[in-house]
Amino acid sequence: MKKIWDCPLAHKRLLVEANYPTISLSRQCNLLDLARSSWYYKPVEVDLCKLYLMNL
Repeated sequence: MKKIWDCPLAHKRLLVEANYPTISLSRQCNLLDLARSSWYYKPVEVDLCKLYLMNL
């Protein structure tokens, strides 16, 4: 059986339920070995113009 900490970060984030009644968000993250900041993180989309300039 594969351990939960071998899961990719994206899968761990999907396992956390923000409104779970009996286990706090902090505890869920701790059980999954996931930093709470990783759960709150929202990726920023890169502007195509900036991407073009970076590749020059």
